[in-house]
Amino acid sequence: MIEKILSILLDEDKAKGIHYLFRYRKHVDFLKTIYTNFKYFPISDALKFPIVIGKNTDIKLGSIKFNCPIKPSLVRLGTQPIPVIEDGFSRLVVKNSGTIEIGGLFICQTGVKILIREGAVFR
Repeated sequence: MIEKILSILLDEDKAKGIHYLFRYRKHVDFLKTIYTNFKYFPISDALKFPIVIGKNTDIKLGSIKFNCPIKPSLVRLGTQPIPVIEDGFSRLVVKNSGTIEIGGLFICQTGVKILIREGAVFR
């Protein structure tokens, strides 16, 4: 229902992006997600929310390059915990001093640590 209302007000991609945020609201850090998207993208792309950041996520993104069309929730960082394995306190840590290149859907769950040094490229 929310997606239908949003699709009337916004184009389809933006409505899907906002719908994803509300669907996983228990796991999404809204402030980090909104800040990151508006920092890295023009408003028209930022409203699609291509990057969604989870609550237990420590993140420094650095440089990001998209080699594909920008779509809603294309990059999901720490938004989908694994309940069988995790106790709720697991974190995702991303420290990027190099470049992250995204070529399609990228999902990184909590419990992972990614360190990209200056000059390095993560594809």
